[in-house]
Amino acid sequence: MSFSLSFTAATKSMALQKLHEAYAPGAVKAIIEQAIAALPAPKPQTEASTDGAAKVVCNGYKQPTFLGVRVEAYGHIDEGYGETTIGRLSVLPLFD
Repeated sequence: MSFSLSFTAATKSMALQKLHEAYAPGAVKAIIEQAIAALPAPKPQTEASTDGAAKVVCNGYKQPTFLGVRVEAYGHIDEGYGETTIGRLSVLPLFD
């Protein structure tokens, strides 16, 4: 069974939804699902500025904004005990 999937989603939940709609073996989907679940969720710390507005900071630097998730995977699962290959499996968080 050959498979290829590639998508971008704005949130982790949207990425999981797109993953469940994609054509890929269950084992591959399970690995990708775990990788999406393990993505860090940015927890910004706020600091009041002199003008009263809150600034998002982390050790003096602006906390990056989470923009979404990019998922790519392709390969071939041989169900007849032959060679199984996964050419690429990537789950990448996108930040500004």
